[in-house]
Amino acid sequence: MRKNLFFLLFLFSISVSFAQTSLTEAVDFTVTDVEGHEHHLFDYLDNGKYVLIDFFFTTCGPCQQTAPKVSEAYEYFGCNSADLIVLGIDNGDSDAQVIAFDESYGSTYPSVSGIEGGGTAVCSAYGISLYPCVILIAPDRQIVNQDIWPIPSAQTIIDVVVPYGPQEADCDGNQPEIAEDFTVTDIEGVEHNLYDYLNNDKHVLLNFFETTDEESQETAPKVNEAYQYFGCNSADLVVIGVNHGTNNADVGAFNDTYGCEYPSVSGTEGGGDSLCSSYAINSFPTVMLIAPNKEIINSNITPIETGQTLIDSISPYGPQEAECGVGIYENLNNIDIYPVPANDFVKIANAQGYYLSVYNTNGQIVLQKNIISNTEAINLEKLCTGIYMLKFSNELDAKKFTISVVK
Repeated sequence: MRKNLFFLLFLFSISVSFAQTSLTEAVDFTVTDVEGHEHHLFDYLDNGKYVLIDFFFTTCGPCQQTAPKVSEAYEYFGCNSADLIVLGIDNGDSDAQVIAFDESYGSTYPSVSGIEGGGTAVCSAYGISLYPCVILIAPDRQIVNQDIWPIPSAQTIIDVVVPYGPQEADCDGNQPEIAEDFTVTDIEGVEHNLYDYLNNDKHVLLNFFETTDEESQETAPKVNEAYQYFGCNSADLVVIGVNHGTNNADVGAFNDTYGCEYPSVSGTEGGGDSLCSSYAINSFPTVMLIAPNKEIINSNITPIETGQTLIDSISPYGPQEAECGVGIYENLNNIDIYPVPANDFVKIANAQGYYLSVYNTNGQIVLQKNIISNTEAINLEKLCTGIYMLKFSNELDAKKFTISVVK
């Protein structure tokens, strides 16, 4: 009797171990759900989403029991409208069979059939041999949970997912608004490309304003206070003023009058009017925050009673207080850069043996130099006012700084 019991426990342990995917990194796929909607895994991940996949087949008893619990978690996290995407991936069944399964067992999340939708191929690619198998994939494409099991309730799934970041959200049916890319030129002649900043893990704050609007005039110094608090565009947050309706000279006068130190783009010469149109800005000021995943996380921060009000609205999303001048992308050992902001020259100490490359905000190399002395002065006379990245590299590692150049 004891041997039989041990044997049964052994078989059970084998079945549990084989239920999980053997992969630790996600394999990309594009599938079509039973409603005809395409789902591309890496598109979701590249937009900063977590993805929960329920691998199932329609006649699987445990799958039938698990489906309503996955549905409850799907609804808890916003029905695919927020930080978590939930997909059901079937093995071996048709669209009609999967639709019948969904109706019978309360599956409300998108379901992909094995035959018409491409689910069987995905099950094979992920090495799924026992069902159900519920996995969680992070935006960096790592499979952070290879099999959430057992699932006595939806709360089990919720408790697994929440520590990674996704939070409870409403099922309002609205997908997050994704910011449209743009390139504008500020009144100092410096170009700013939105996706260049976002792809470098920056948050971007846009202050849409009109020079003759009283509320825009009142808001400008408060935005400037946040600009200084978060490091003058040298750290986690980039602030850009976007004007509507006037030229460079008028925007320059506005900045001088109302204390705007952050880069400002005029409406008629810098591309501000076009940007206001494409973003459907029809009231001023509008202060918008965009996350590195390109999601507009606050389309209009209001009211802005003080600079601290604005700082408090931004800080929960990740940007931290920083000194103006130097922002560090990674831990840097001993390299010193001064003065900051820089003008025509910058001195670099403790970088002997590194190769220096200087990039503008468009990712173009504008200066290169071998650092052969312990302290060297780098000529920046040919650089315009703006933000630049300094990359120091050798055979062993690479280090990056950002600096402001003010002429």
